[in-house]
Amino acid sequence: MSTVGQTIQNLAAHPAQSYLVNLLSQGDPAKTACCWQGREISYATLHNKVHSLAEQLQEFFQPGELIGIYLPNCPELIEICLAAFRNTMTAMPLNAETSRPELLTICQRAGLNTVLTNAALAADLAQSDLLTAGIERLLLIDEDEGIRLGPEGASISIARPDRGSNSGPTSGPHSGIRSEPDSGRQQAQVAAALVIHTSGSSGFPKGVVISPMALQEIIEGRIASARIMPESHAIVASCLSHSVGLYQALAYLHVGASFVLLESYAVDQLVKQLNSRHPSHLIMVVSAFQALLLHPELATASLRSLQFASVGADRVPMELQQRYFALTGRLLTVTYGMTELSWIMVNDLQDPARSCALGKPAAGVEVCLLDPAGEPVAAGQSGQIVARSPKSMSGYLCADGSWPVGSRSAWIYSGDLARQDEDGVYWFEGRIKDLIVLSTGDVVAPVEIEQAALQLDGVDDCIALGVEVLQPGLGNLATEPWLLITSASSKLTETAIVEQLRSILSAHKVPTKVLFPGKVPVSITGKISRQQLAEYLQQHAKE
Repeated sequence: MSTVGQTIQNLAAHPAQSYLVNLLSQGDPAKTACCWQGREISYATLHNKVHSLAEQLQEFFQPGELIGIYLPNCPELIEICLAAFRNTMTAMPLNAETSRPELLTICQRAGLNTVLTNAALAADLAQSDLLTAGIERLLLIDEDEGIRLGPEGASISIARPDRGSNSGPTSGPHSGIRSEPDSGRQQAQVAAALVIHTSGSSGFPKGVVISPMALQEIIEGRIASARIMPESHAIVASCLSHSVGLYQALAYLHVGASFVLLESYAVDQLVKQLNSRHPSHLIMVVSAFQALLLHPELATASLRSLQFASVGADRVPMELQQRYFALTGRLLTVTYGMTELSWIMVNDLQDPARSCALGKPAAGVEVCLLDPAGEPVAAGQSGQIVARSPKSMSGYLCADGSWPVGSRSAWIYSGDLARQDEDGVYWFEGRIKDLIVLSTGDVVAPVEIEQAALQLDGVDDCIALGVEVLQPGLGNLATEPWLLITSASSKLTETAIVEQLRSILSAHKVPTKVLFPGKVPVSITGKISRQQLAEYLQQHAKE
C-alpha cells in the first residue's frame, strides 16, 4: 500500500481528518467540477491530479508540516490544498499580490524552507532575498506535469548558510505555530489543516491557524447558509488565498457542484461569465458587487438566475440593496465574519427595512456584545462584537498567542461595534480600532504605511489614516488610505512618494492620496488628535 493509502487508512479514528481526506465529491466523475480559462475540469480529472500531487508532496514534506503555496487564482492552488489535506499536511496559501518584502517576512516568520510556486512568480524572487528569508528551495508546479523535477527549472535548490541556534523556528511538524505561555504546563499541539493570513493591528498579517475540525465546521456551515446543492453552479472571483474564495471553492467541491474560477474581480470578465453562465451562486465583497451592478453590459436576466447572492467585508449601502432589488426583486444576503471564525452573522431576512443589518448569528455561533469593561451591554446598547464557535481558529501562526493552540472555547474579539434590536437582529455601529478597513475587506494598520514612508529620503514624520470618500455610481462611502507628510527635510511630491511606496507595500496599502498639511491638530496633552485629524481629512475629501 502507498504511503497515501496508509495515511488515509490511519485516519479512520479521526473524523475531521477523514472528512478532509474525502473532501472531494464522490459523485459523477464525468461532471465538470471547475471551469478555468475556458477549460472544463471534471471530477475524475481533479481526483487524479490531487492523488498525484499528494504522492509528490510526500517527497518534500512530512505529515503536519507547513506548505507555503505562492500562486495566483488557479486550479493548482486548490489541488495542492486538497493534496495536503490527504497527507495531513498544513496548507498555507500566500497571496500572489503581496509585496515581496511582506511575502518574505511572512515566510521567515513561519519558518518555511520550501515554497511551491510557478515559474512566473519564481522569476521575481531574487535568491539573495530567499536566502535572507530562510527559503532553501522553490518547487515549481506545472498545470500538466504537477511538481516538476529535474535541473531545468523544475526544483530550484538554494544554498543556505547555517543560521545558528538563534535563527528561529525551522520547517517541520507544527513549525512556527506557537501558543501563549502556559505557566510551565505542557500544552498539547493540535493538527492544523490550513493557515490563512489576515491583516492585523500590529501592522503585519497574522497567520490564522484552522484545525481540521474547524475547517469541517466552516465548510458544512457554508454549505448550509448558502444552500449549496449538487446542481448549484457558481462563479468564484474572490482570492483563493483568502477565506472568502477558498471556503467557497471547497464547499462547492464537497457537494459535487460546479464553478467557474476567475483570476480576480476584473469586472469585464466577471460580467462576461455572468451573462453566459447564469450562475446560481455569487459570493463577493461589497465593492466588487457594486462595480458589477454598474457595468453597462450586465444583463438583468443573468442576475435573476441567482439563488444565493451575498456580500460582505464592508458596510452594505442602502443604494446597493435598492439597485439589486430593482433588478431582481430580491435583496442581497449580507454576511459578517472574520478570518478567525468565518461567517459570524448572516442576514437573509429579505426585509427591506433591515436589508443593511448584519443579521442573526450563523448556526453554531455564539455572539455577545461587551462594553469597554468587558461586561455585556444592556438591551439596545452598542457593544463590541465577540463570538465563539466550533469554527473558531486554533490560534495565530508565529504569534505569542491570544489563545492557546487547540482552544475552542475562547471568545474572539472583533474590534467592531454593534447593537441588537428587539427582534434579535444585529446592526453594525462602527469600529473601535484605529485600523484602516478598506471596502474590499482588507485591513491596513496605519503604522505599516507610516514605517514604509519613513524609509523614504526626505520624509521625517508622517501620519496615515483611513478616510471615507464618496464613490461614483451608487453613492456609497468607501474607506481609502491617506498619508499626511507632517515633516519633511526636502521638497517631495505626491507622485514621487506614491511611486516609491509601491515598491515597499502591497498594492492595497499604498495611499490613494498624499497631503502636506504642515501643522496638525493636537490634544491638550500635546499628542496628535487622530479624531480631529480624521475630521479634517473628511472635510478635505468633500472638497
